[in-house]
Amino acid sequence: TRSDGSFLLNLFSGAGLMPIPDVRLQIRTSSPSLVDDFVRRSRTIYDDEALELADRLQQASPVGATGELKAAWDVIPARRQVGDIRVAVINTADNAYSRIVGRGPGKFPPVEPVEAWVRTKVGGSEEERRRATFLIRRKIAREGTERFKSKQNILGIQPGEPVDKSPLIQETRERIIARINDITLD
Repeated sequence: TRSDGSFLLNLFSGAGLMPIPDVRLQIRTSSPSLVDDFVRRSRTIYDDEALELADRLQQASPVGATGELKAAWDVIPARRQVGDIRVAVINTADNAYSRIVGRGPGKFPPVEPVEAWVRTKVGGSEEERRRATFLIRRKIAREGTERFKSKQNILGIQPGEPVDKSPLIQETRERIIARINDITLD
């Protein structure tokens, strides 16, 4: 989770947030075109799988009052960095992680998202909306959100659990590894 509340799902080989086991290939230095071909094919695989993951997450994302979470999925295309190939699936919505896994009890949630939800769903006078906003924020501070309590979310992880534990991420990793292992160089 980044400082602005958005988060990043990295899928890459090497060390980092979501490591995929290294795929090592020994190639004679007399065949640099094979290395370039392998890297090009690998990057395509990473991009394909990241786009598929982003599509799945976008389709499964709750709409909420604004639709912002659903619309904020994006992919940073594969790039090569110091022997690694990196690709990232991101969600740039404010407080994306909390929106996905829910918010536990504790302090009051921010006013703005609750106000937006109340304006969309409740209606009424300004005073009624202000009161509803306060009551909803108080209930969340006491009990947490329904998504947090039910532990049902699009990533399939428990609140507080790292994003890389998501079954969707694990499946994507396995598909990337299998596809890279299937690359044949001529």
